[in-house]
Amino acid sequence: CPDARSDGLQNGCRSLHAHPPGRLMAQSVATVPIGIEEKPKRAVVLLTSAGRRITLVNALRTAAGSLNMDLRIVACDRMPRGGPACLFADAAYQIPDPDDGNYVEAILQICLIHRVTLILPTESAELPPLRRNMKRFAAIGTSIAIGGSDGPSIAG
Repeated sequence: CPDARSDGLQNGCRSLHAHPPGRLMAQSVATVPIGIEEKPKRAVVLLTSAGRRITLVNALRTAAGSLNMDLRIVACDRMPRGGPACLFADAAYQIPDPDDGNYVEAILQICLIHRVTLILPTESAELPPLRRNMKRFAAIGTSIAIGGSDGPSIAG
């Protein structure tokens, strides 16, 4: 992530050789009246601690394509150069550790910049600070896929 930003985030874990952003939007002529173009649903997913989760990135793109969704994937990781999954995301950031006081602020900033609709936390250490700040994320239109006592759910 060579481009350090004044806000402490680093952008640039993106490779020119990465899989192009998925815009798999097949339309059925039978379901769309002539002259009326159906707009695809749009989602922006933030994958935290992306690491080596390339399979998850690809699965999200495949699912979005089958649902006729316009999907943008933003990845973040604590590693200085991000993980391999950062190369397959549309944007990537280096973030602080979840126990760092700036963790939630960094995630909130990424959500605001990219208009993130859903956060997919991938490590248990991220859950407490995200859970404590669910109302802040909901206030900007971001939901969090987080488990509770009743099992996994979408909060927000």
